Amino acid sequence: EQLYVSDIYHDKIQKTNSYTGKTTRALHKELSDGTHIKKSLSIDIDTVNRVVYGVDQTLKAIYLQNLTSGISKIISSSTIGSGINLESPISIQVDENQNAYIADSKLNAIIHVNLTNGNRTVLSNQTIGSGPMFKELSSISHEKNSQMLYAIDKTERAVFSINTINGDRSIRSR
Repeated sequence: EQLYVSDIYHDKIQKTNSYTGKTTRALHKELSDGTHIKKSLSIDIDTVNRVVYGVDQTLKAIYLQNLTSGISKIISSSTIGSGINLESPISIQVDENQNAYIADSKLNAIIHVNLTNGNRTVLSNQTIGSGPMFKELSSISHEKNSQMLYAIDKTERAVFSINTINGDRSIRSR
């Protein structure tokens, strides 16, 4: 019954009650670990565990906010976790198995993030996975109970499907 929206102009996450329309602030500028949100472009909600995951493009980081405890913190960045550093994260999706997938527009890659330790690995890019190449990723979506992601590429004007097992890509729609 709550709608959560990332407001990049005011550096906050707002929640709106879908029945009453009342809007309140769920997270404002500062995480409980002291980090200031700069440009949170995308969020995804784990409704089972009541956690909001977000990507901040300026911080090049992934954060979480626990909606039950209120705790919010960075969980993956250049100093938290290992692997490839995010360059321009623009979209996040979390699947039912707690796998996070990040579309990074500068890397033109889908990055897999381990939500437990913050480690980052490339799932699909020009060298990992087969199929047509990304040119300008703008968002991703996960198909529930499947191994498929869908990504919008602005330059290609296409929707890509990405297999989360092997990173293979195909164009689904133009």
